[in-house]
Amino acid sequence: MSLDVNVTLGTFGLSIAPGDNTFNLCENTTIDAAFYFKDGKLYVFKGAHYWVVVNDKLESGYPKLAKEKWNGLPSKIDTAFSYKNDELFFFKGPVYWKYVATKLEPGYPKLINDGFPGIPDDIQAASVWGKNGFIYFFKDNRYWRYEPNREPPVRSAYPKAISDGWDGIPNDLDAMVLSKGDTTKGVTYFVKGKEYWRFDDEKLKVFYDQNYAPYPRQTGPWWFGCSKLPDP
Repeated sequence: MSLDVNVTLGTFGLSIAPGDNTFNLCENTTIDAAFYFKDGKLYVFKGAHYWVVVNDKLESGYPKLAKEKWNGLPSKIDTAFSYKNDELFFFKGPVYWKYVATKLEPGYPKLINDGFPGIPDDIQAASVWGKNGFIYFFKDNRYWRYEPNREPPVRSAYPKAISDGWDGIPNDLDAMVLSKGDTTKGVTYFVKGKEYWRFDDEKLKVFYDQNYAPYPRQTGPWWFGCSKLPDP
């Protein structure tokens, strides 16, 4: 079922906000969503805006309004992820949007329950997992595994506690980010607040090496190239 974006958002108390393009992400590094796209760049969303990150540094000229690149996208999305064939999915409240690159697909937005049966509203983090190609959704202290080619796509064993499947990953996540390619193959990143965790997909636990700084680490200096740690 397709929905009128303005009617739908208004019904649930949501809106498309004009935003303020003077945001400095380094002043407050919390985010709403993030994903790597086919161009190898990390796209980070917060409020009505997005930033592009290349080589662990914010590109100049950002932030920009997300709705100017993805027409019809509301401000302050809950989460987003990239999928095969240039597909992008954005979620907010009970609805989601599907784009191919920057073009909104006909019939969107749709209710999450219509497009992803078995997945709840108000998702906090989501991504395809590189290890098996399934889509994982996170909310509060639980997660769901979505298998697109299975009926039903969510097995009866779900939801499960995050602590049961993702050793060392906290509850109430802000983002799950699939690694960007061969240089970090077998790695998934999880973001909460101003910190992130690097998860080893093979060992199924947070990466640890006594020769490196432990996790969680702050996204400001490690992801965005901020010159100093933000104030607490």
